[in-house]
Amino acid sequence: MKRPGGIEDTRVDSKILRCQDETWECLPGMIDKVVLRHFMCHQEFIYSPTRRVNFLAGQNGSGKSAVLTGVLFCLGAKAKDLGKSSLRDLIREGSSSCSVEVSLCNRGENGYRTEEFGPLLVVIRTLSRSGGSTYKFKDSRGHLVPIKKPSRELTRILSAFSIQITNPVTILMQETAKTLLKDATEKKLYTFFMLASQLEDCKKFYSSANEKKLEAETRLEEKVGYKESLEKEYKKWKKEYDFLQSIESRRKDIKNMKAELAWSIVKELEGHEKTLERTSEGLNAKTQKYDKLIEDREETARELKLKKSEKDKELTHFKEIESSLQAEKASAKEVLLKAEAGLKTSSRKREDFNRRARDLDREISDLKTLVQRLKAQDVSETQEKRKSREAAKEALNDAIAAANRSIEKTIEGIEDRAREKRHEMSANKSKMEALKRRLKA
Repeated sequence: MKRPGGIEDTRVDSKILRCQDETWECLPGMIDKVVLRHFMCHQEFIYSPTRRVNFLAGQNGSGKSAVLTGVLFCLGAKAKDLGKSSLRDLIREGSSSCSVEVSLCNRGENGYRTEEFGPLLVVIRTLSRSGGSTYKFKDSRGHLVPIKKPSRELTRILSAFSIQITNPVTILMQETAKTLLKDATEKKLYTFFMLASQLEDCKKFYSSANEKKLEAETRLEEKVGYKESLEKEYKKWKKEYDFLQSIESRRKDIKNMKAELAWSIVKELEGHEKTLERTSEGLNAKTQKYDKLIEDREETARELKLKKSEKDKELTHFKEIESSLQAEKASAKEVLLKAEAGLKTSSRKREDFNRRARDLDREISDLKTLVQRLKAQDVSETQEKRKSREAAKEALNDAIAAANRSIEKTIEGIEDRAREKRHEMSANKSKMEALKRRLKA
């Protein structure tokens, strides 16, 4: 039958049977429900088998074998086990992926990790067109259970429930049944018997065990060969161990001695500490005294700094005065040099005037001699000529007197200016010496 929405469901006809199945025990590993989504010919199909024998009936191509194929696919079957060349052939046409969900009973003492999964264990396998296949596991409440390695977890679940998906007695695929019925040779029947009775698996286990046994025997022979060398090495390391044990004992003794030494040092240091405390008290008293002295010295230093600052200001002022006096001195010296040059010039002029005066005196003397001679020679000289000569003589005498007065006046002016400059230079020199003495003080 189909439910609304096109979802197939087989539970309608089995309601009465499931109600009657409550008396049947739900053993661990029994299939409780199968859900196919986009798997083979089914868009979505939910199959809930009873706890007794189940028969699936339907027309050819209705998807009966898809249920068994889905169970095998979900429980880890490969494409070869399902008679397919690729698992992608299981995806419904037009879909990009498919999934199969198988719910297994997980009740009783033989349940698998019932504290995590609860009474129902759900295995979900998803396959995509890209070929990727993933497993998920849910508990009875529908919550995902995180598993690091899903493939190994599925193997442990199948082993716990004794589910053998490759055993033809446990699950007989339609193609395998056709092969047995059509070509039932002794060899194929023997192969079927070996698989059904798990003797083939036992054979593989024995072969693997034999290989491991041979490998173990080989290793045992090697170990026996190493025994003597190992015993020697053991004795060697035993000696080393005993030596290290003795060293450890000595270390403990040294540790105890160090502890005793440390405590003795502590006592000695405590006594020394008391002595230092007494010394510290005395030093504190001295420190206070020295602190007072330092404060006084600092105060004196501050006062000296202030005085020094004032002296620096005075020094700057005096330097400015000295610079001014130096400038005045240079100016006075220049004036003095000019005055001395003028004095020399005046002296030369005076000498010139004196020389001219002497020349005039000689001329006057000559004139007087000439006059006397003329008087002697010519008594009859006219009064007019005599007056003229006398007038010339007086004019000459006046010129000589005026020249003498001018020369003396010029010399006196030069000498006065020279005395003034010498006096100024002496005063400036006295001021500079006084300033130098004040600066040195």
